[in-house]
Amino acid sequence: MNIKSVFERACMEPVKWTHELEKLATGYAVMMAEISSAEDPLSAYEAAAIATGLARFASNVGWISEHAFEALRDNAKQVRIHTCKQWAGQTVVVNARGRTAASHTKH
Repeated sequence: MNIKSVFERACMEPVKWTHELEKLATGYAVMMAEISSAEDPLSAYEAAAIATGLARFASNVGWISEHAFEALRDNAKQVRIHTCKQWAGQTVVVNARGRTAASHTKH
C-alpha cells in the first residue's frame, strides 16, 4: 500500500496532493512506525508529538482540513497508547541525551 492511500485513510477524507504534502505524509508515516517500534515510552511520546506537529503544520498551511488534522492526531494518540501499554505500571529507565532519567508510565 502506498503512502498516499494510507495517509488519506488516516485523514478520513481525500486530500489535494502536492509534492510538499507527499513529503510531509512520508514523514508522518515514518513517525507512526517509530511509535510502533519504540523501545521506551519516552520515544513513543516523542514520535507521536512529531507526527502530531507535522499534521498541525499541514492544517495550518491549508494542505489538509482541520478534520483531517484531528483524525491524524487521534491516530497518533491511539498508536501511542497501544504501544505504551507494554510498560504500564513499570518504572522505565531511559537514557535521555547522556543523562539517565527514571519515570513511571501511567496509562
